Amino acid sequence: MKRLKHNLRLLTEKTDRRDHPIALENIEGWTGRFIPTETEFEGEGIAFNEGDILFGKLRPYLAKAHRAESSGEAVGDFHVMRPTTGIDSRFVQYQILNREFIAIVDGSTFGLENAPAQVGSPLAV
Repeated sequence: MKRLKHNLRLLTEKTDRRDHPIALENIEGWTGRFIPTETEFEGEGIAFNEGDILFGKLRPYLAKAHRAESSGEAVGDFHVMRPTTGIDSRFVQYQILNREFIAIVDGSTFGLENAPAQVGSPLAV
């Protein structure tokens, strides 16, 4: 069994396009379902493609992990990860939404109480 960091690549390329923005409010916790909203987003996001995994960094115990169904931009505090060749992104999302995985990632958060938590990369798990 390999660690996630050997099967996923963390994406960091910034973009200011707004073709299909996704923010934390658009992701349902524990299911990864997309929730449409009318919210207008400002600032840069991280570009993603179909099949990439978006994982919410703020309050990881909410388990906001989404498998992108099209290309777009992750606006806000996301880790955007792309599976390497031979890895099915549906499997990755399933593993990330596992309660044990979320507990490990949540245990790695640090920061001031009532302030946005700093989370270690889920790729370290």
